[in-house]
Amino acid sequence: MIGLAQPRVRLFDLLQCQKITTGTYEFVQIFALPAGAGVPANEGALKTEASVATALKTVTVATIASWAQASRQAISDNASLLSTSNAFGGRVLGKAHDLLVNGAGCADVIRGLLTESLAYAAADGSVADKVSEAAAVMVDAGYAPSAVVLNPLTWYAVRTSKATPGGEYLAGSWNAPTTPSIWNMSVVESHRGPR
Repeated sequence: MIGLAQPRVRLFDLLQCQKITTGTYEFVQIFALPAGAGVPANEGALKTEASVATALKTVTVATIASWAQASRQAISDNASLLSTSNAFGGRVLGKAHDLLVNGAGCADVIRGLLTESLAYAAADGSVADKVSEAAAVMVDAGYAPSAVVLNPLTWYAVRTSKATPGGEYLAGSWNAPTTPSIWNMSVVESHRGPR
């Protein structure tokens, strides 16, 4: 193979962007969704009060940057230098993606999904079964999961699972790959994802 490997899908591709013009960002963190609404017995009856567990949070914007010196002449004279510099720019995005998944949140660093999320221990079974169970638990709690972060080696094991008998790949043909998804959720590969 030739060239630097680039990840296929990143969380940045799936998240909505929001323009920030200051060094901090304020948001409401939701810890639990309210239970279902009650149905009043008749007109004018008291309604069920819904309470939502929230907290107002302010976070400092994290800057992830890198630079390399090169003249315009050097870049225009050498096309491979431009593609190499673009690849290094991808590495900066890779660092941002890594923090979005695994950031510890100390010293103005992003608090990542693994730091902020609750651990879930699925029952025994295949990776696909565990992902399905975790998604069902989220839907039951009122969320709408649309993506799953998997370690590349775990995703490889899922992609190369074969039917018995027959030996056909369950995730589709290797020579006509589809967009990475499992149970209709986008798959984001991250080396920081659990195996």
